[in-house]
Amino acid sequence: MTPSSPQEVAVLIPLVLALLTTLITIGVHAVALGATVQFVRREYQFRHAGVGFWTDVAIVAGVILLALIAHMVEITIWAVLFYACGEFTGLAPAFYHSAVNYTSLGYGDVVMSASWKLFGPLEAAVGLLMFGVSTAMIFAVMQRLFRTRLGARPAAHTHHWGKAQLGVAPTFRPVRVSAVEPDYHTGLERGRIASRIKSQSSPTAYPRALRYFSQKSWSSFG
Repeated sequence: MTPSSPQEVAVLIPLVLALLTTLITIGVHAVALGATVQFVRREYQFRHAGVGFWTDVAIVAGVILLALIAHMVEITIWAVLFYACGEFTGLAPAFYHSAVNYTSLGYGDVVMSASWKLFGPLEAAVGLLMFGVSTAMIFAVMQRLFRTRLGARPAAHTHHWGKAQLGVAPTFRPVRVSAVEPDYHTGLERGRIASRIKSQSSPTAYPRALRYFSQKSWSSFG
């Protein structure tokens, strides 16, 4: 459909073609997202993720590279559409114009005819959405790596704190309690003693110490 005047812009046919091209673009990005998930999952299976700083940097770089390849493929798809519509005599200028539209660069040095001018803003909208998906994908991988690195630090203390789970009596610093009558130890006094025990002993020893104190006479501590 050719517009009757240069001021008129064709809408229906470019909109339909742009919608079909957008579906293909979403499919390409979905493949890239699936490849990213498989890549990160493989790194976790081989225990590469969270091992070292540069290893994590390499994983993030691989994810960024996959996203960039997906964007290049999508720009090429739109360039092929421009070339098929007869707007360009070669794929190189069509790819350049497609990249300008996709990244919302807006040079304005190349403008398509009124019959296909609507392709520009539609491709720009699709490009913004795809860049948003890529950003979310990269951020999700970085967040997962951060959680892995932070979760590995408490795990280093598992051998120390896990003695009670293996049947070894936990060690804790004794708390000196003044020798007073059992009736005097109200709930407030018991809470103060428990707070001191908790601050001076390990998390594992604290519950066992409370059970130990509950079985002994309070007057026996001096």
